[in-house]
Amino acid sequence: PPLCCVRVEFGQPGPGHRDLLGSILGLGIKRESIGDILIGAAPAQQAYVCALEPAARLICQELTSAGRVSARAEMAQLADIPQELCAPQRESRTVTVASLRADSVLAAMLHISRGQACDLIRAGRLEINHIPVSAAHTDVYEGDVFTVRGMGRFCVQQLGGKSRKDRLFLTFFQYG
Repeated sequence: PPLCCVRVEFGQPGPGHRDLLGSILGLGIKRESIGDILIGAAPAQQAYVCALEPAARLICQELTSAGRVSARAEMAQLADIPQELCAPQRESRTVTVASLRADSVLAAMLHISRGQACDLIRAGRLEINHIPVSAAHTDVYEGDVFTVRGMGRFCVQQLGGKSRKDRLFLTFFQYG
């Protein structure tokens, strides 16, 4: 009940997730009031935004553009969201890691070195399960959600066995 759905229609193929979110936050709405933003495959001319009721009303009243594209927002029902947007297909990937430390897992997910992963952690850009991580040696568990500011969100699906070289198998996916 506190969540509402807003359908945003664009005058031409619409902007990406980042542009739409930026336009919504530019209205003075706090990020905590916004839930999922579902955008169809390109060229998408509409998107659906889940938000708390006051934020949804403000979006409908004030949103006129997203990125450089004109936009029109109106209240919608959750049932109006196309099914293909509700259950996105996520590609699972399996990697091997030396240990279940945050820096090792982050490096494998982003295809970067452990040193670069440590730099991201020191810069405060990593959260695990929405909690900021400040130490590279933080333990990682199955089901953990990694949020890397500016680079995406990842979920550790499964921790597997060991390889012949004594490395650990890890299966993960990247959110939308």
